[in-house]
Amino acid sequence: MGNVWEGRSSSGRRVAVKEPLINNDHDQVKIDRLAIEAEVLRTLNDEQASASVTGPIRKHVVRYVDRLRDLSHPLLITEFLVGETAANIFSRKPLSETVAMRQTLTLLDTIDAIHFAGVVHRDISPSNIILEGERGMVLIDFGASIMLRRGRSGEVERVVFKRGFSAPELLEKRSDFRSDVFSAGATLFYFLTGRNPADFTRSSNRMDNFQAELGRRVSRAASEIVQMSMSSDPVNRFQTAAAMAKAIDAVVKDKPAPILVISGQLYELKPGIVDIGRAHACRADCISQGYTKPLQVRIIDNQNFIEKHHARIWIDQSGGCSIEDLKSVNRTAIKHGKVPFKILSPSVRETLKDGDIIALAYSPKRGPYLTFGFDQGIMTSTKPK
Repeated sequence: MGNVWEGRSSSGRRVAVKEPLINNDHDQVKIDRLAIEAEVLRTLNDEQASASVTGPIRKHVVRYVDRLRDLSHPLLITEFLVGETAANIFSRKPLSETVAMRQTLTLLDTIDAIHFAGVVHRDISPSNIILEGERGMVLIDFGASIMLRRGRSGEVERVVFKRGFSAPELLEKRSDFRSDVFSAGATLFYFLTGRNPADFTRSSNRMDNFQAELGRRVSRAASEIVQMSMSSDPVNRFQTAAAMAKAIDAVVKDKPAPILVISGQLYELKPGIVDIGRAHACRADCISQGYTKPLQVRIIDNQNFIEKHHARIWIDQSGGCSIEDLKSVNRTAIKHGKVPFKILSPSVRETLKDGDIIALAYSPKRGPYLTFGFDQGIMTSTKPK
């Protein structure tokens, strides 16, 4: 449908520039779709000023910057996101049930917020979710979306149908808020299994295959939530994202064991201590400093701003986390909410809470070198500056 380029704004801001793919194959449809996507993202941006659901949109929806016009077609400018897609990170690497359900709660809060603004995304899937260092999950690619409040409908444009993740009614050019509920359920299935649900729904006994795969991995309650959300008949699904979230809330009670995502690698962090540092082979100098165990999280850093043993995360049996700096030269810092970064004192633990940003190698003048966002048990890093 289009090309996406990296660019710079006049102020030097890093942006993404999206243009329709002009090749004489449904060119006008592509131009119209991009115009609608720009209108949708601009509307969501406007909604932030007054709607009571501003938080999820600001944090978890890609941000609109501008709309321009080239000689022959429009250009959509959005923020440039640095991160990996959920499709890449979790492919055949299923999350624990608790982490998967909590991540889906974040997704459902975001879906509920865009529905409040009258928008149906229609293309929610792991490939359209980016895990970004500070904001965690960010929903992208509104190119298939419609705006119900503006009288938009899906009858006049080509439908984007993604096998396993798109609601079946899209093939009949019908859609409403429940179509996104289906996609949320399919995405939850992916989080739980690391597989596309379509891989288990090809034969005549497709529901048996589907249910068997879930039954091997998750509780009965979680399996029932996935199956209800993915009913082929919209009437039998959760009727809203909020209703699905309420059902998940009733099941999820435990705090999840944390997960760290860095450079596309996923680390499941068990209770105990986890050392983070520059990738190396520990030798006598490390042992002399008291580091007798191999480094658990190894960061490729050719600039050597990150120490060989830079920081340590402490995880208790209930999943609670704290972090300490290991007397690093370039320091470790933490940011709670909107307050500025605070440099950690060496060997002093700081409790981690949802929404915290951790910086490895931090300078008050230059800012953070590499950051981790901590949100509901998943820590996601940016690339080093």
